Amino acid sequence: MKIHLDTDIGGDMDDLCALAMLLKWPDLEITGVTTASDSGGRRAGYVEYVLKLMGRSDISLAAGADVSGGYYAHYEIGYPPDEDNWPEPVSRRPGSLDDALALLKQSIEQGATVVGIGPYTNLMLLDKRSPGI
Repeated sequence: MKIHLDTDIGGDMDDLCALAMLLKWPDLEITGVTTASDSGGRRAGYVEYVLKLMGRSDISLAAGADVSGGYYAHYEIGYPPDEDNWPEPVSRRPGSLDDALALLKQSIEQGATVVGIGPYTNLMLLDKRSPGI
C-alpha cells in the first residue's frame, strides 16, 4: 500500500503519532509528506526531524501552503514551545508551494492514498491546478 501524508504537524501530538505509526506500518510505502498551514517551514522542519530520527531520508518532504500565502482567513499559529516537545531545537525547512503540489501530484499518480490531517489547503490548491485529480 502507498500513502502520502499531508499534515499540519506541530500544534499537538496527533499528527506526530500518525507519522510515527505510518513509519512503522508493515508493507506500507510512504510516497511523500507535505505540510499545510506551515509557517516558514516550521512544520516541515518537524517532519524532517522525525524522518532523520527514524533513518528515513528516502521519504520526500515538501513544505506546502504557508500561512503567509493568505489561504487562511482567521489563523493564529498555536505552537507549544519546542523545548516542551523536542529534545533539541528543530530547524525550519521552508520550501516552495510548487514543489509541494508537484510531490502531492506525483504521489497520486503513483497510486498513493492521500491521508490529510489538518486543513486540506494543499489538496484544494492541487485540484485548482489539476482539476479532478
